[in-house]
Amino acid sequence: MLLRKLGATALVVSVTTLLVIAVSYVVDVFVLRSPNDYTPLSTAIITVLVGAPIGFILISLHFDVRQAQRRLTDSIAEKDRAAVEIQFRRQEAERAQAEAEFALEQLRESEARYRMLAERATDMILRYDTTGMIEYISPSIRQLGYGPDDLVGQNMSVFLHPDDLGPVHRRRVETLQEGPVNELREVRVRRKGGGWVWLEGSPALIRDDSATVIGVVTVLRDITERKEMEDELRRQRMAADASNVAKAEFVANMSHEIRTPLTGVIGFAGLLERMDGLPEQARRYISRIIMGGQTLLSIVNDVLDFSRLDAGQIELDPHAFDLEPFLKDTVDLVLTDAGKKGLDLRTELRGPLPAAVRADSGRLRQVLLNLLSNAIKFTDQGGVTVSVSYQKEAGGRLRFEVTDTGVGVSADHASRLFQRFTQVDGSNTRQHGGAGLGLAISKGLTEMMGGEIGVLSEEGQGSTFWFTISAPTEAGGDLEAEAGQAEDWRIAPMRIMIVDDVAVNRELVSTLLSPFDLQLTEASNGAEAVEAALHTSFDLILMDLQMPGMDGLAATRAIRANSELNRRTPILAVSANVLPVHVEACRQAGMNDHIGKPINPRELLTKIDRWGLHA
Repeated sequence: MLLRKLGATALVVSVTTLLVIAVSYVVDVFVLRSPNDYTPLSTAIITVLVGAPIGFILISLHFDVRQAQRRLTDSIAEKDRAAVEIQFRRQEAERAQAEAEFALEQLRESEARYRMLAERATDMILRYDTTGMIEYISPSIRQLGYGPDDLVGQNMSVFLHPDDLGPVHRRRVETLQEGPVNELREVRVRRKGGGWVWLEGSPALIRDDSATVIGVVTVLRDITERKEMEDELRRQRMAADASNVAKAEFVANMSHEIRTPLTGVIGFAGLLERMDGLPEQARRYISRIIMGGQTLLSIVNDVLDFSRLDAGQIELDPHAFDLEPFLKDTVDLVLTDAGKKGLDLRTELRGPLPAAVRADSGRLRQVLLNLLSNAIKFTDQGGVTVSVSYQKEAGGRLRFEVTDTGVGVSADHASRLFQRFTQVDGSNTRQHGGAGLGLAISKGLTEMMGGEIGVLSEEGQGSTFWFTISAPTEAGGDLEAEAGQAEDWRIAPMRIMIVDDVAVNRELVSTLLSPFDLQLTEASNGAEAVEAALHTSFDLILMDLQMPGMDGLAATRAIRANSELNRRTPILAVSANVLPVHVEACRQAGMNDHIGKPINPRELLTKIDRWGLHA
């Protein structure tokens, strides 16, 4: 700054000196006309000596004033900027204050709403820390008799059912370590006045700003009434299951009791029908007896199957079998019935069929026979056609159609045909009998076999009943033992023991076997059978199951365990107990096969022929 002042002073003094010299020259030479008085050097010296200090002082003052002005200007500008900044900050503060006040008001309103919800909600809102200490509980806890102050600060375990302490602690640890599980959890809590209530809730974690878990919040709902309803429903279900079991046992027992006398009725009527020299009227009466017995047996079988379907006790037995022989054998079973009514019974194969498929041939035959029997029953003229086709899609499916030229059914009746105990004509003047179970059973069986069943019909124009089942193809199947086997049994001479507590049944079996060279021994109960087996070697034993004293199962076990002579002798059950559980019980006891009552002569002789080969 000093150098600037000195430089400015030197400049001012130099200019002033030159100006003074010029003025002195003009005055001395032109005004005073005294050129000799003009002394520029002395004038310059005087000017410098006098003007330099004065100029320096003036220049310094000038510089100081300008610097002071600049400082003042800068100060004023700084103050202006500060004022603007202050105003801006004030506005920002006012705006922030307004926003904070609005947010605070919103928070108050939200808090008031949530407080109102928490206070008026019927569900209980619970918050507790990581140790299970209750930090908050909504006023709705009063429904359990507590006030919020009664629980806050207490550990949850104080109020839990003793049996729930372990599971609740384990679930709380899992929740804190692994996070909440998307499932509702149930727990029992003590009422203040005594007793327990069931609560249900789904916990959610509470975390602080560092994501550390600091507690859990859950909404609890009283489900005591629901649990009581579930318990009652469970008791009713158990009672219903027990009732179904009792009903199934009753039906099975009644089936046994009906089958036992039917064995004699149908068996001896069949023997009587084959006798020579009977009057035609007597033969017709015998035929009526056999037909009535077979009809009663069919009803018993339907009731038994229906009861088992209703109780879920039917199990399928899928196996490989040849399809075309199966179809021929099934149709042959009703060929005689169709012939008696003069009906044309035809079979159609629609498209190529696999040589063998895997399915339950027994249940498949049952459904197909039911449809064929119904078609023949309700058709008085014309014919019945059964067609079969195979679809490779969806793993392979068989489709059967049974078409008749019978009476047909209306659309209203068709929609009810597959319901239990339903018949198109339920009046006292109906022409056709039946219990109305066959189609309902067929529907249940086809659905069990992965298929469906239906009908297309028009009243007076006949009907087409169809059904499908799942039936994967097989490389080759086995024909059933009875299939294709004519009544040419090669029964070798052998010694057979017949065990049955009913003398009529023993007599029937003995009569059926009388044409063959057999040595027959009879036993009236299991104990007699075991005693005979200990002393006599038999080639085959026919064993009834239900007998007083020692039954057939116990007798079989005793023979297998104690009789050296008959330890490996084939034992065939001959019983009115025909359920799969009964057949399996026979196998478990050591029996080789099962023949149901009423006795089918073909089945009896076929199985004796088969097992007699092992004698």
